[in-house]
Parts: sequence; structure tokens; C-alpha cells
Amino acid sequence: MASATPRRLGRLTAITAALALLPCAASQAAITQAHLGFAGNTSTAMTVTFKEDAAVAGTTATAYARPAGAAGGVAACAAAGAPGDCLTLPLTRTDAQGKAGGPGPVFTFFTGTFTGLTPGASYDWLATSSATPAGVAPGTFTTAKGGDKPYTAATYGEVHVDDGDDVVAFGASGPGDYSVPGVIGLNQANKVSWNQNQRPAFVVSSGDNLNDGTKEDMWDRLLSAAYSFPNGTPLDGSPTRTLLGSVPFLSALGDHEYKNTAQPGTASPLFYAHFPNPANGPSGQENRSYSYDYNGVHWTILEASPGSKPSVYPDYWKHELEWLDADLASAVTRTRFQVVVMHQPPFHSKTSRVYPEYADPELRDDVMPLFDKYGVEVVVSGHDAHNVRSYPLVGVPTPDRQAGQPKLSPEIVAPGKGTTYLEQSTTGKNYDGLLDGEPWVAWSQSAETMPAVLLFTFGAKAISAKFVRTDALDPVTHQLMATGQPVDSFTIPQVPVRGSDVPATGPAGPAGPKGDAGQNGASGPKGDSGATGPKGSRGPAGRDAKVSCRVTRRKGKRTVSCSVRSVGRSTRATLVRSRAQLVRGGRTYARGTTAKLAARRAIARGRYTLRVTVGRDRLSFPVRIG
Repeated sequence: MASATPRRLGRLTAITAALALLPCAASQAAITQAHLGFAGNTSTAMTVTFKEDAAVAGTTATAYARPAGAAGGVAACAAAGAPGDCLTLPLTRTDAQGKAGGPGPVFTFFTGTFTGLTPGASYDWLATSSATPAGVAPGTFTTAKGGDKPYTAATYGEVHVDDGDDVVAFGASGPGDYSVPGVIGLNQANKVSWNQNQRPAFVVSSGDNLNDGTKEDMWDRLLSAAYSFPNGTPLDGSPTRTLLGSVPFLSALGDHEYKNTAQPGTASPLFYAHFPNPANGPSGQENRSYSYDYNGVHWTILEASPGSKPSVYPDYWKHELEWLDADLASAVTRTRFQVVVMHQPPFHSKTSRVYPEYADPELRDDVMPLFDKYGVEVVVSGHDAHNVRSYPLVGVPTPDRQAGQPKLSPEIVAPGKGTTYLEQSTTGKNYDGLLDGEPWVAWSQSAETMPAVLLFTFGAKAISAKFVRTDALDPVTHQLMATGQPVDSFTIPQVPVRGSDVPATGPAGPAGPKGDAGQNGASGPKGDSGATGPKGSRGPAGRDAKVSCRVTRRKGKRTVSCSVRSVGRSTRATLVRSRAQLVRGGRTYARGTTAKLAARRAIARGRYTLRVTVGRDRLSFPVRIG
């Protein structure tokens, strides 16, 4: 890989008016950002994309692929007398700027799709150009096996390679020190993904990969881990280049991919140059939303809103929803699971996006009925920069709805009956105000900053998933763990399409023989009741339940135990077995049952509220921890 200095020089020589670059010396030639994607059948096709930093007006490029491990390697394909098992792919050139038609430099990208590949086969591949004839061999890709074969995939969220993160394990001095850019956490996340025992077949980002989608040097960070520390030492970006050279990397659009673009509601041309996604999205809006099948699982990458609320672009959003409806309707006829990746979540975990006014309520109101209708198993989002998992949910009308609130509210249902909603932050970017006390939250991060990768393994009837913390340190070496540390593991069963799990009524059977005569009928109906007597006097008031709680510590773990008095035995038994949360000031301090709650934070003396959920009723009791 060329050094950072000649790459910058190559950019500075761009002549934007003619959309061409001045000639550069051959020594400056550099193929960077080599990565993979999907633009066709995932079993028989693979898309390759890279940037040529030394391109001139006439530069062309070719990619080669060859069955992995063949004698002489894939480099033999570019030489005279190439072996017969080589695949040669002339690539399409794209010249793009950060802002369309702007004064900034032009960057040159090449892309193409190998077709006719063998399902479940591995291929070494080589990227070459007329400016870099020796080429670069980024890695080895593998096609999908097809059918319903099990596999693992990963998702990333809120990557923000340029924003600061206060992750101490990545070099920050402590919480509040945001001097560590997200590219460092991304590089570690890529290392963790690569080193999994079950390596992901592909990675999908939910968007906001960078803070400003018009800056190509930030795309260099994302796709090459090109970064130097303040003292001039370059980041070892080999984990990023290794993963992206062998594992397809796809992305949804986040609001920051639209930031500072030439036309509001239109992402930077650099996004489309880096991600030549399947052109099967809404007509006229291709490459913003798209979908694909992989081993019997349907993935829908939804452009949740073009850098703003959906209501700002009503025609665009209506067209998007019509496409989503048709996409999921088709998918359920041929795949066993449906996964949706979208940047903005239907359920916010950031307090300021819920109170005092809910942000973009129409997003939840418009997409949740479709997810319920087609039995979408899981929805993955970013935007709020937290790691959160919901219970299985369906949408129900919001009771006593106020203006500005979503029309739909979440109702918790049994596993396999509703959609699980996930939010994630992969590099440690974190917003204050984690709203973890909402009833729909099943699990949330236990620390203010927690970078994590989501890993999904798709079986025959269920999805095994886990949040894997990427900043975990080995207790012996005190070095970052190459495989990360799972912090929340869970299972998502198949969710049937609404109404499809009701058994069909069979045909009527043949008439049976005539039965014996029946017995005499029962007595006639009871006569009318007499007139209502006078209203009796009011009885004595019932006793209020009294709750007391205490904190105990055993083996280093704090537990809160609460008891209930002044009520009947059956009521008391119901309350102590019910799900409960100990909260104060909008934060959850302990969670479990009334009788035994596990502490999630340090619990100081003072007044708290114990929230107990009994069926659909939610009761609140003031308690004092003393």
C-alpha cells in the first residue's frame, strides 16, 4: 500500500472541471479501498470495488479471480499465457467528487461483478489498473452455498470514523476524552469479526460511517483504516484491509452520509462510488434501498429517511414504503427469515428523542405495520449510539395519545410472535441519556460507552445472536482480545407471517349414521329478576400495599430484595413474583422480580420508585433505601 503522502499528492492534482486527473509518476500508483459487495445472486456473483489514486484520464482497470489455492496463484492470470481457470473482468470506471459539481478534487473508482461463479466456492482475486499493472491481491472471497445452509453475518452501527470516542482501551485517558477517532475502534471491530470461530459471511453497516460523507479522506479511514496518530505513527490497518478484501461489506445510508451535500436529500456521490449496491430498490431511487437473499435469509437495507424526517419528503417516503411492502411480500414466499437494517430506529433509546417530544414518530407508524404483517424477525439500527435489545414487539394503538406522539406503541409478545429491535454502536460513540427504563427494553449496555459488534448465526428455525464487546482486555496479557467478549446472547425464533400460523380448515367429512332419539329437554329459562334493591352503604377502604426494600451483597454482587405487606396472601404472592425495576430520575438501578432484583448501577441511600408489571398493569410504589 502506498504511503499517505503520495496518496494526498494524487488527490491534489485533480482537475475537476474536466473530471480528469493530471498524470502521476508510476511510483505513486496506488490501489486502495479494495472491498467486496453484492450486486447479483450471492451464490454465483461477487462485486469488487477499489480506488486508484494515480488514475489519469485514460486509466483502465481489470480484476481477476481464480479458484483459491491454485498453483501459481491469481497473479498468473494477469500474465501472458494465463491458466484456463482464470476469470477476467474489465471494470467500469466512476469519477466522483464529495459534492457533485463542486470545486473539490475528483477521485477515480473501478467496479465490476464476477458472474457464473460456483456456489460455496472460494476464489482468490487480483485488482489491477493501467496505472498499477502489478496490481494488488486483496484476499479470498467465498460465494454463498445457497439453499437454507446455516451461516453467520455481522452488523455494525454508528461507526463514525472521524468522531471522537472516549474508549479507554483504545487510548483515551478516561470518560470525556474524545481524542480517539472512531477509525481505531472500527479497526478493532474488524479484527474481532475476522477472528470469530464462525467468520461472518458479510458485514452490514446501518450507516453514519463517518461524520461528513463528502470527505474522501474519511472514506479512506473506513475502507483502508488510513490514519496516523498525532505523533505521526501510522495505524496498523491490516485488520481492516484483511477483512474487507475477503468479506463483503455493505451499508445503509445514515443522515451523516447526507451531511453538507450539494443537494439536500441526496447523499454524496462518494457513497454510491464506494457502494455499488444491488439496483433493485424503489424505481428512481435505486441504490438507496436494496435487498438480497443469502442462504435462505432475506436482508432489506432500508434508506430510513434522506437525511431528515420522512415527512420532509412525503412522495419519496410513500414510494419507499410501497417498495418495502412489495419486497417483504415477495421475500416471505422463498426465505425463512427476514432482517431489516435501517439507520434510524423505530424505537429511540436516546432520552432527548423521546421526551419532551418524540422524534420522527411517522417512522415507527409507517414501518412497524409492515414488519408485523410479514413477520420480520429482527430490525437493526444505529443513530442513537447505544447498544440496546428489545423484547419481541408488535404495534398497538397508543392509548390516550397526545399530539406529536407515535400512533403505535410497543406491546411485548411471546418469542416467535413479534419483531426484535436492536440498536448498536460499534466504535464507542455514545450519547448521554440512555433510556433504559422503558418497558420494551429487554437489555441495554451496562456502561456509558460500550463498542460492540452484533453477530447473527442463522439456523433452520431460529437465529442465535450476540453483542460482542470489542474493547475487552485479556485478563492475563491486558491486550485487546482478538475475539472480543460476548456481553448479551439471545435467540430469535422464526416469526410467521400474520395469519399464516392459523391451521387451514379441512373439507367436511361424510355424514354419520342417524343417532338415537335424545332425552327430554332441560327446564325453561329462568324468569326475570326482581327490581334492584336500594344501594347499600359504602364499605371500609381497602389497605394500601406497603413495600420495603433492602440491598444485600454476596460474592461482590448487589441484590435488591423487596417485600410487600398490608395486602392479602394471593395479592402479595403475585406482586413478589412479578417483573420489577428500581428507578430514579429516569435511570434504572436494578431489574428482576420484586423479590430479587439484580443491581445494574451503584445504589445509594435515598428515595426510589419500584415499578412492578402485573399483566398489562404497571404499578409504582415509593420505596426508601436506607
